[in-house]
Amino acid sequence: MSSQGAHAQRPVANIGIEGLDNILSGGFTRNRLFLVEGMPGSGKTTLAMQFLLAGARAGEPVLYVTLSETADELRAIAESHGWNLDGLRLKELTPSEDELETSEQNTLFHPSELELADTTKRMLADIDQLKPMRVVFDSLSELRLLRATRCAIGGKSSG
Repeated sequence: MSSQGAHAQRPVANIGIEGLDNILSGGFTRNRLFLVEGMPGSGKTTLAMQFLLAGARAGEPVLYVTLSETADELRAIAESHGWNLDGLRLKELTPSEDELETSEQNTLFHPSELELADTTKRMLADIDQLKPMRVVFDSLSELRLLRATRCAIGGKSSG
């Protein structure tokens, strides 16, 4: 079989952006992890929303996990594009004021260790419940900051 034939047979998840889907021969390869990096305002959140909305239109369960922007901010972004977020499950994992206050009372672990563990548990619980076919984590830099803080304070290597 030619490499072109094998390439055409790969399962893809269309992104919802016609030109990009064409360039990528139909979209992102399914069951893979893709990291989108860029400067603020470069369109990462817009790309992520279009990817999930394309999945929702296809009847797939989709999950948007936000670690930095609020659900209201994401709805405002969608509204500015004329998009309806029906079918897209939004999970906001920004720490509440109560969580921040109780973390200061902790004496055994650094608060960032608890925040990272709690955030991970909450993300996995949502994934287990919904069993999404498409998931977006926005922004992973928030998780990296928690981990970096923990490593710097705990004296552990970051590797």
